[in-house]
Order: sequence, then structure tokens, then C-alpha cells
Amino acid sequence: MVIDFSDDGIGIPVHLVDNIFKPFVRVDDSRNSKTGGSGLGLSIAKKFAEA
Repeated sequence: MVIDFSDDGIGIPVHLVDNIFKPFVRVDDSRNSKTGGSGLGLSIAKKFAEA
């Protein structure tokens, strides 16, 4: 099995690195139609990778 991820995000500030895999943690707090998202993507991806 091969799992391939791509990243076109805005980057992760150093102060958030330890928390990015927690559910609902978002780098951009201004949830709007341009950025979207709920902060679940990395948490779900981590669960799949650990399975």
C-alpha cells in the first residue's frame, strides 16, 4: 500500500507544531470561505497512518 499526501497549505508556525495533530486545531483561526476546513484533516490522516 502506498499513501501519498500533498501539501499546498499556508505552513505551520513553530508555536503550533506540537498541537497540529489534535482534532479541531487550525493554523488559520479566521475560518472563512477562502481557507475553509475544520481542523480535522491532520488528526484523521494521523489515525490512518497509525492504523
